[in-house]
Amino acid sequence: MDQDEGISRPADPIGDAIEVLAGYLRAERWLIALDTGRGWVTHQREASHKDDLLIHLAEAMASGDGPYLYETPELGHAGLRLGTGGVERLFVLVCPSAERPVVVFFENPAPDAAAELLESDLAPTLAKMGASIRGTYDSVARVGELRALGGWLPVLRKLAEGEIDEGAALAALGSLGVGVTLVALRPERDHLDAAWADRNGADWSTGSTRLRNAGTLKLDPPTSEQMNTIAKLLGLSTNRRWVFGRGQWGTTVAIGDAVEGMESADAAASLYEASAGRGRDTTAARNNAMLTERARIAGVIHEGITQVLTNVAIQMEVLDQVMEDPEAARKMVRAMRTAVLEALDSLRGAILELTPNAPEWTDLAGGLERFIGDFGAQWGLELTYDVKGTPRDVDPDILALVFALVQEGVGNIRKHAGTDVATISLTFQEDSIVVTVEDEGKGFDPAGQADEGFRLHQGLQIIRSRVRLAGGKLDIQSTPGEGTRMLLEVVA
Repeated sequence: MDQDEGISRPADPIGDAIEVLAGYLRAERWLIALDTGRGWVTHQREASHKDDLLIHLAEAMASGDGPYLYETPELGHAGLRLGTGGVERLFVLVCPSAERPVVVFFENPAPDAAAELLESDLAPTLAKMGASIRGTYDSVARVGELRALGGWLPVLRKLAEGEIDEGAALAALGSLGVGVTLVALRPERDHLDAAWADRNGADWSTGSTRLRNAGTLKLDPPTSEQMNTIAKLLGLSTNRRWVFGRGQWGTTVAIGDAVEGMESADAAASLYEASAGRGRDTTAARNNAMLTERARIAGVIHEGITQVLTNVAIQMEVLDQVMEDPEAARKMVRAMRTAVLEALDSLRGAILELTPNAPEWTDLAGGLERFIGDFGAQWGLELTYDVKGTPRDVDPDILALVFALVQEGVGNIRKHAGTDVATISLTFQEDSIVVTVEDEGKGFDPAGQADEGFRLHQGLQIIRSRVRLAGGKLDIQSTPGEGTRMLLEVVA
């Protein structure tokens, strides 16, 4: 296996065979041009700025049926440009292969060797090499593409989980050697949603946008001309050989100057499409949970603090009118003091609920012990904490989820349960973590949460969304008058 930029690549039997023929012709360089059905790709040992000219010639010669020797001035404008690049003659094998021809170029072969080969009995055999080259190329390409798709999977996992956006994902895929420009196009009714990554030297530029003036472009199937139009709208280079993949639900992934033929581009596009869709859903769910949490905290502040302070302000205005009655004034001052202290408690609770989702500590068992102890002391609760199994560090996302569940559970006990006693249990199993928060308070009807107001159970809805995103299981058991038990199990 050859190594190129850290990517393991399969052996090159096609190149080895062509290298033998190039040695016989004493040619300076060779290039194979293959029609993939989605565009032309090249196979060579050393890339050159002349490759685009050779592909242009391959497209024009594809209908031929035998080996030829040309002086480059005979080949029109492209031949003249090759001549300025030092190519005086070309030995060309045109090898028709069903609907997808193969053209092989040898630069500057020795004239006598080329003439001898053309006159030999090997000439007809060379004309039939296309099928062998095509078959070998397809087999090698399939292996390479399977390996490439294997390299895609970690990137697509991050995209699906919302850890990276589409532009960053396309840049990561491009860095695996797929191509120099990658564009993902998702057609909507009146526009195109586009994400792209474009390489400039060793760096990648990325972005995404909505192309409202490109919604009428039909990408079924896409064409290079359409892609160049879109690339121009995105500010990308239009001087690319595009290979296209079509996803199952209409997303097109266009790869500029693809390194391989990407015959499985449709499968790759479908994988990308599914991952990007999952990533958008995940991001939307997280954003919705964040907005809902903000609304809940706003409700805490409004109902627990703003209203109390408003009432105190009104009482202070009345206080001026009752100053002549000291006893009435003292009662009013005591009432205001009580209201202010209650508002202060509510403010402390809101601040505690705004604790960052990802605590700085990594020791889940010890961190929960400190939090539960502080919370119980703050609110005068008798909280029992029990740890089972062997404690271990867990990923920050799982730690934050467990912390949020306990925080929500003890917060609800303080505000709604009508009891000062609760038990929190943390169990480390072999491949998961189980946490329970249990009390013997007044309980509630889980089936009737929607009818009990915005504040009362909104936090539980947020926890359910987070558990679902983490792939965990949440069970809430409660009966009016018989307490509540919350149980979370998550792989960790």
